[in-house]
Amino acid sequence: MEKTTTQIDTQVDRVLTEGDLIKRAFVKTMASYAKEISSSSMTLQDVAEYAPLIPHLSEATQYADLIDDVYELNDLFTGTARFYEGQGFYNQAASYLESHKDFCEQLLGTDHPYTVINLQDLAKIYIEQGRYSEAEPLLLRALSIAEKQLEPDSPFIAHRLTALAGLYKSQGRYNEAESLFLRSLEIDKHCYEENNPDVAAELNNLALLYESQGRYSEAEPLLLRALSIVEKQLEPDHLHVATGLSNLAGLYIRQRRYSEAEPLVLRSLSITEQKLRADHPDVAIRLNSLASLYQSQERYSEAEPLYLRSLSISEKQLGVDHPYVATGLSNLAGLYQSQGRYSEAEPIYLRALSIREQKLGADHPDVGSSLFKLAGLYQSQERYSEAEPLYLRSLEIDKHCFGEYHIEISKGLHNLAFLYKSQKRYSEAEPLYLRSLSICEQKSGVDHPAVATILNNLAELYKSQQRYREAKFLWVRALAILEVSLGKDHPETQQVRSNLKLLPYLPYLNKLVILMALIVAPLLLLLIPILYPIGAIAWLIDRFVKWIRNPKK
Repeated sequence: MEKTTTQIDTQVDRVLTEGDLIKRAFVKTMASYAKEISSSSMTLQDVAEYAPLIPHLSEATQYADLIDDVYELNDLFTGTARFYEGQGFYNQAASYLESHKDFCEQLLGTDHPYTVINLQDLAKIYIEQGRYSEAEPLLLRALSIAEKQLEPDSPFIAHRLTALAGLYKSQGRYNEAESLFLRSLEIDKHCYEENNPDVAAELNNLALLYESQGRYSEAEPLLLRALSIVEKQLEPDHLHVATGLSNLAGLYIRQRRYSEAEPLVLRSLSITEQKLRADHPDVAIRLNSLASLYQSQERYSEAEPLYLRSLSISEKQLGVDHPYVATGLSNLAGLYQSQGRYSEAEPIYLRALSIREQKLGADHPDVGSSLFKLAGLYQSQERYSEAEPLYLRSLEIDKHCFGEYHIEISKGLHNLAFLYKSQKRYSEAEPLYLRSLSICEQKSGVDHPAVATILNNLAELYKSQQRYREAKFLWVRALAILEVSLGKDHPETQQVRSNLKLLPYLPYLNKLVILMALIVAPLLLLLIPILYPIGAIAWLIDRFVKWIRNPKK
């Protein structure tokens, strides 16, 4: 049965000893301190400030059954959990939130609003840990409780829908995510005016989902509308405006509309630097975005100092082994790989992998991502025997986290197929390409640019096998997709078009190569008896001239 007041009625209230009263006072004091830990983004300065409190907060949680106030119970556990979450110590954060869940259910009842909030907080940590299968039932239960107790158009329900939709998006369950995002958006439109920032947030969520699916033409108007709302309703230098600018820039970067993306990224960075401080972790995120843009444009000399500054901020503010630092390291290594600076990239990739394995666990999706990128580096160096086991391990992690039919599985299969093609292991590459294509079509849609990329590479495989008719069919389809999604003048579109134009001549070119080989080989055999004596005479003359110039040698 849910307790409807902020006071918790427990048996202890009627039998408290003097010692219990002292402990309750201690717990209440600690809860007030824990309330101050309001952000889950902890800088090293924040850590230094709150660290002395943590042993006392931990002790206070052991007497949580003495608390007689709902808010204090929540502050004590969630504040302590945030301290660990902000540093990337997700196991410790989960432990406190799991204890909080037990107390909420025992003292408040399974249907209390704070129980619902706790379920969502705990699910958020599980998502950070890649424990998606454990997060989903918590979010479903939180939504079910809210729907039973509240009107169907309550903003509280909208928040639960958004959280569940975000999980489904992470799992590549795009259709389920879309329906939940749309329902949440409708609730917010009903509860608020159309220009409310909460509506803008939902528009952003839906747009980012469409962007993941390659539905760029649908994502752009939503992002523009969301940005327009926050610019009108908030100050022009509000952090929500910076987020909106960054999201729109991200879409343009995906479409290679770099000239449109750059001013948005620069303005977003400027706002963030003004509103926060130059070494704030959020500034590091914006710097990363700008560096990524420059890297995409091959403006490497401009990208590198930005990546380095971003990394320096993250290391200074969050610690050298924070998961965000691993992300910065991975991006920097990717830049070096793009420049062919392989010897510099490898130790950085390895350090990022080590951080993620230590902080997130060996089966976390981010560990799979690090393995995937390191394998790509080895493949670039033709270190195929080292790349293959990394690709395979990355695939196993993704299967464990996402299941057999996730977009990350498609990417992994695609790159493994490309590796096998590079080794001329065509019979092994083809089924991987086909499976990758099938998953990508199912999860992202048949007209997604990623589908065109797989079609193009599979066509290249068929070309290598002189299966020209099959290659032509795939290139025609890839070209149709790219002309619509990226435009007729996009570099990828032009490349596929060029492949198609060259295709009719390939059989003749192959025959020409064979013919040239048949002609050149006999000529070389005829010339060898002539060229060999000439070479020998030239060598003797060279030695004689050197001896004349310096007889002592």
